[in-house]
Amino acid sequence: MTNDVFATKCVNVVQNVKTLYVNGGWGQPLTDANKEYFIKNYSFNRSTKYGKNRADVIRAASSDTFAFDCNCYIKSVLDGFVGDVTKPYGGATYGKPCKDITIKKMLDDECVDVSTDMSNVLIGEYLSYADYSHCGIYVGVINGKRMVAECTYRWEDGVQFVDMDCADRKNAWKYHGKLWHFMDYKYKEKSLPGMNPDPKDEIVKGLRTCMSAIADNMTKMNVLIDQLEKI
Repeated sequence: MTNDVFATKCVNVVQNVKTLYVNGGWGQPLTDANKEYFIKNYSFNRSTKYGKNRADVIRAASSDTFAFDCNCYIKSVLDGFVGDVTKPYGGATYGKPCKDITIKKMLDDECVDVSTDMSNVLIGEYLSYADYSHCGIYVGVINGKRMVAECTYRWEDGVQFVDMDCADRKNAWKYHGKLWHFMDYKYKEKSLPGMNPDPKDEIVKGLRTCMSAIADNMTKMNVLIDQLEKI
């Protein structure tokens, strides 16, 4: 497999598959049984983030939605994920060829040419935060912006494109490296065609961001009200 083929597979998940951020998710379809498994076994999935209770979000997902977290999204695509709801891992073979390892181990054991110079990232490269708390795959230029395919509970809450150089990410990405065990890096850059956003989608995305901020502020306001009532 070449790096542009891998990047295309990552892009396909963003564009054509329903996903949700679920800690521990490796591409499992969110059946009722899988929902309860993830909620029971991963504390993050019982927490509240940006005013949303993660357990409620998970239980509300449709059964054709696939569960991912940031690192397992990448490992699942490497392991053959195709979005098949009839398969336990959406068509991926768990742990083959990519093992179930941490972000740091992915960089240490599976990547070569690891660098902190973010000016020369190739498509299909693995990106990581400095503290190894988040990762993504650089997939190419979309509408003039360098884009990373990543799974996060922020913004669209699932696998999504995020501008590599946006204010929230520019100083967060620290390392990038080539997943040399899985592909040949023959291509430096790629402009992804046909990906101009629908204006309606952009408006909806903006509304969701606003709603998330409102919910977060409401949570803070309720805490302050409780404190005031105790005085």
